[in-house]
Amino acid sequence: MTKFDCLARNIREVLEIVQSLFNRRIKVHILNIGLIDTTPTDQLTFTILGQSLHLKEISLRAELINESISTLAKSIKPSKNALLPKYVLS
Repeated sequence: MTKFDCLARNIREVLEIVQSLFNRRIKVHILNIGLIDTTPTDQLTFTILGQSLHLKEISLRAELINESISTLAKSIKPSKNALLPKYVLS
């Protein structure tokens, strides 16, 4: 495979697929990382890469949610009957 994150839709699926390959004693060669097999060092590398991709996925989701909220907030117009605050802090 060419990239670690192109194997499946999310990191959980990637971890499951690669772990099933490891259970069958199949080595995984990722072009931009190298060969990963069942040695403890490679297992640690695989786990760290998986977690970093998971954090990247979470950060992208949070960014998308923030953009959606910002867009929604800009599109909402206040009602004429809305209560106005007594004091406005600057």
